[in-house]
Amino acid sequence: MHRFIARHLSTSCPIGYRVTPAHLSASPLLDLKEGSSLYVVGGLYGNLQALRFIEDLTASHSDSPTVIYNGDFHFFDKNRAVFDEVQRKIVGNESAFVLATAGNVEKEIASKDSVSCGCDYPEYTDPNVTKRSDAIVGLLKVNAEPHAADLDSLPILRRVALTALDSTKIKVGIIHGSLSSLSGWEYAVENVEPIDSKLRSDLNISPDYPITPVSKIVEDMEEADVDVLCCTHTCLPFVQDLGGGKVIVNNGSAGMGNFKGDRSGLITRILTGDEEAGGEVVYEIEAGGCRVQAIKVDFDFEAFWEEFSREWREGSPARESYESRISRGVGFWTTDRAARRI
Repeated sequence: MHRFIARHLSTSCPIGYRVTPAHLSASPLLDLKEGSSLYVVGGLYGNLQALRFIEDLTASHSDSPTVIYNGDFHFFDKNRAVFDEVQRKIVGNESAFVLATAGNVEKEIASKDSVSCGCDYPEYTDPNVTKRSDAIVGLLKVNAEPHAADLDSLPILRRVALTALDSTKIKVGIIHGSLSSLSGWEYAVENVEPIDSKLRSDLNISPDYPITPVSKIVEDMEEADVDVLCCTHTCLPFVQDLGGGKVIVNNGSAGMGNFKGDRSGLITRILTGDEEAGGEVVYEIEAGGCRVQAIKVDFDFEAFWEEFSREWREGSPARESYESRISRGVGFWTTDRAARRI
């Protein structure tokens, strides 16, 4: 086994989380009509205001775009009514245009036996962050109990085909973490070449911590039979042109800030033509016959903060871990570093 894979596949990763590129290539292919657009929404984290913004944005399209919620759509929604509404709008609304895959949060809150968040944090993560995430997930279990069967039955990956105007098929893989694990970290921007040394320093990553070569990601994507790979688990956004028509994209979080001084969420949109769509494009890459865009989720922050702070008081695990990011974004990450090319 390659050194970088061995280090990234933690022994704490549940067997049910393990996947391979072959699993994705064997999954059913959802073939969208010519000219359709695709939204991939990861890390909503129970932010009902962000969900409403996304619904309004996608409803403004002249066509009916497909929206796939790419896991961790629950997390901050300790309020039962908010949890139920998020669940109803995403899982209870599965149709030709609204679909979902599970993240580790959905898998763990649906499990009676789990005492973990299932995040499988890498060794450079503060252990207190892990403990607080475990506590947050534990508090959500009572809300999840009536929905456990629906949550547990969600797929952990999907494959979608978009058709360009020249009839070219563009295959998009939807995963939560990586093509080794639902909670994998080897596709995290801090671990993918070309290495951002400043980012690794900001995250206190050891110099000998494994790096994932671009060639390995391309190899995984070729085996998975996809041109674009969408993930979200590691929660720091980037899009990278890998060459040869291959693109990997992580939307970071739809439900909280992603960049320095910016409290807005972020989602991925994939277009196959030159059509104009609503929303603010933060950055984009054109490759392989499509445009892969990062779209700002400019949700009602005041309404969300009122809901969040009412449920998560001072000293609570969610407040301790996420108040800074929610209110000020990610202090060390900027948009110019998120749009990457080899």
